[in-house]
Amino acid sequence: MRTPPRRHARTRPAPRRPHPAATPALLLLLGLLLAACTQRAGESHEERGGTAAATAEVPPSGTEGVAPIRTPEVPAAPDGLPVARIVSLLPSATEMLAALGVGEALVGRTMHCDDPAWVLALPSVGSGLTPDLERLLSLRPDLVVAGRMQAGQPVLQRLRDHGVEVMVLPDERLEDVFAGIDALGERLGLQTRAEEIGQGIGASIGLLTLRQPAEPVRTLIVVGTDPIFAAGRDTFLDDLLQAAGGVNVVERTGWVRLDQEAVIGLRPALLLSTGEESRLREQWAFLRRAVPAVGLCSVPEDIAARQGPRVAEAAAAYQRCILRHAPVAPPE
Repeated sequence: MRTPPRRHARTRPAPRRPHPAATPALLLLLGLLLAACTQRAGESHEERGGTAAATAEVPPSGTEGVAPIRTPEVPAAPDGLPVARIVSLLPSATEMLAALGVGEALVGRTMHCDDPAWVLALPSVGSGLTPDLERLLSLRPDLVVAGRMQAGQPVLQRLRDHGVEVMVLPDERLEDVFAGIDALGERLGLQTRAEEIGQGIGASIGLLTLRQPAEPVRTLIVVGTDPIFAAGRDTFLDDLLQAAGGVNVVERTGWVRLDQEAVIGLRPALLLSTGEESRLREQWAFLRRAVPAVGLCSVPEDIAARQGPRVAEAAAAYQRCILRHAPVAPPE
């Protein structure tokens, strides 16, 4: 049995609803979430110098005699793995597969997949939104893993037409992280490892309850600025916020487009986003003029939107921001 809580006590259970058809707003939000996972300076591994071996063989000018930085070697695949060649089209799925220990059975990734470091040695199939079908097929995958928000992409049906198994993971709520890890563990015969990962995540999120503020902090979670998009209720980021001790000022569900007037009208006590905090102060100067007490806090880009094994780190980052703006609840 998994150590509770798998879902934080204050997180509303999410009834399963049919996934809506792709809309321009939904596709934009998928792009924003993937963009939050892009490698430093937006460069793919290939753009930053090719394979790990090539990087190691040609040291930068002026560094002769200095040991080059090497990408860690790809771990060996476990014996008896029922799938020999896997390609991941989602950074969170890549992290799940790595945590499960598939190692060299993972043969391809997207340009946004950069954790753990050894995956940078794998060939990229381009963007998770528009992966290169020919490059995908050249990797001869037995299994391609994608997210539910990518389910309508024509490339997935093309892969099925070529006889490639496509596994679509749920990716809408915090609980879906556990469901995705469990599903991969079952498909790959790694159920015990999946249970261990889930127990660790659940325990870490559970510990956050000991440091929640006396009153939930009214928070706006921004996922895009041009135009402004925020995470509404019944989303993965809303679940993280509740686990951390915040309450979402956006009462609508899903991903919500806002203008400046609407942002001011929400009167958040805290705004969470990514990027340098000095830049946040510039971007949100209009809000600070209208709501001088509002706090601005940045969360790390590489964990802010990934529904993978590091979600407890993301929730902890949210809580660090929240605790800057509210006292800790006294122990019972």
